[in-house]
This record gives sequence, C-alpha cells and structure tokens, in this order.
Amino acid sequence: MITVFTPTYNRKKEICSLYNSLQRQTFHDFEWLIVDDGSTDETEDYIKTIKNENKININYIKQENKGKHSAFNNGIKNAKGEVFICVDSDDTLLGNALEEINNYYNKYKNDDNIAGFVFLKGYDENKSVTGRYEHEEIVEDYNSYIINKGFKGDKAEVFKTKILKKYEFPVFKDEKFLAEGFLWSKIGRKYKYVFINKIIYICDYLPSGLTKAGRSLRIKNPHGGMKHAEEYLDNIYNIKIRVKNALLYIAYANFAKKNILKLIKKNDNKFVLIINFIPGYILYKIWKIKYED
Repeated sequence: MITVFTPTYNRKKEICSLYNSLQRQTFHDFEWLIVDDGSTDETEDYIKTIKNENKININYIKQENKGKHSAFNNGIKNAKGEVFICVDSDDTLLGNALEEINNYYNKYKNDDNIAGFVFLKGYDENKSVTGRYEHEEIVEDYNSYIINKGFKGDKAEVFKTKILKKYEFPVFKDEKFLAEGFLWSKIGRKYKYVFINKIIYICDYLPSGLTKAGRSLRIKNPHGGMKHAEEYLDNIYNIKIRVKNALLYIAYANFAKKNILKLIKKNDNKFVLIINFIPGYILYKIWKIKYED
C-alpha cells in the first residue's frame, strides 16, 4: 500500500482538485492520510463529506496549528503504507502516478541502501519545474547529485516508509516552519535515492503558499532557519554551499537573538563560520531593514 500524505491548512477550496486526481488513479491500493494543521475554514466538514462517499481510503487527523513540518511528523507517525509521498493540498497527481511509484518500489524494495525515489514535478505533464536529470533512471547520493550540483527546484520525493519513520523534523517553540529539504539531506547522509526522469506531480504555486512566502517566512522562524543552514555547513558539501549556509546561519542566529560567538565555539565547522561572521551580520542588517521594518 502507498500512503499519500497531505498536510493542509485552510485549503478547502483547493483540496477538491487533489481529491479528484486521487479518484482517477490507475493504482488503487493507497490511503489518503490528511493532517489538518488547525484549519479554521470548512476543511473538516468537506473531508467528512467525501469520506462518506467511500470512493477512496481516507484517514483524517486534525491537530492544532503548529506548521507543515509538525504535520509532517504526525503523518510519518501515522502512515500505514510501505511507500510515502507528500502531496500538498493545492497540487495534484497524474493519473498513473501511484502506479509508477508502485512499479519502482517493487523494483527496489529489497535494496536496503535505497531510501526512496525522486520523480519530477511539473507545471503540466510535459513541463517540469526543475528541468530534467542527466539520466532517465539512476541511483545516486542525494547530497552529491542534487545539493552539490546545484539542482534547484521542487521535486517529487517518495520514501520507503520504514526508513522515513527513523527520522523526524525538529520542532521549535513558537515556530511553524522548517524547509523539507533539511530532512531529505539528513536521510541522504546514510541512504541513496533513485532519480527518475518522469513527471508524476503537478504543482500550483498559490500566492498564499509556503513557497511564495519566501525569505520573510524563514526570518519569522529563525531557529528553523538556523537548523536548516547548519545541515549544509558540513564538509560533505562543496565550499559554495558551505559559505552560503554560513551566511544564512549567522543571519538567522541574529534574528533568533543568539550569542553568535558561543554558537561558533560549539560548532564543528568553526572556520567557515568565522570567515563569514561579518558578512553574515551585514546580511542580517539588510534583511532586518527589508523584511522587518
């Protein structure tokens, strides 16, 4: 079975399209696991209505508003499928998406070195969000193949659930955001992924969505920003990535009102932080004027 996980917050109007796309799937052995992150619209009533239709298997969980990464932790904990894909409430899947996932899972399910599969997202079934991979299908290290090569943009990550359950997003008091890539890279330190040149997932980037919120959202959640940047200070990443994230780490640490010198002293990657101490502070001051004042 496949778990299609959807974290949602006040997306009653948009989630209808995802529901319709799940009904059109050519593969039917799946659960739709919805974690409602404290919606105040009519999402809960809508989900109750479609559950009564009994057209697909729906598991609905409502939590207080804590952010997408917290909802993700809840989804990982409650997933029943052998395979797990997160589909945002304003997006949809192509009709053969779950069939493609199942086929690749069966091909690689006995390889314990592989955490999952990275398909493409598209604006439509022909135009990918990111461009295409170098190969139609290849097993690679996520951090080398994606991060160090600078392959930017959203991708459709699919995980073996038993591996995903070993991990979770850190949650910080009074913060509601931490970028998902943090966990994908963390998992990529130990496991490999299969990269597949197929679009299975269609994106609709709403103006009110997390992707569009950009830098201001990260500044409002500085501990999450620090944690994300800290992941990329390690010497497994190239110097360009490490310098960029040293700047981000110092800037977010200032927004979090941390003692930067103490943080540097405790960090295993002191050198890259020391040389970026002043530029990081300047970046903080620029962002403070631009986004806060």
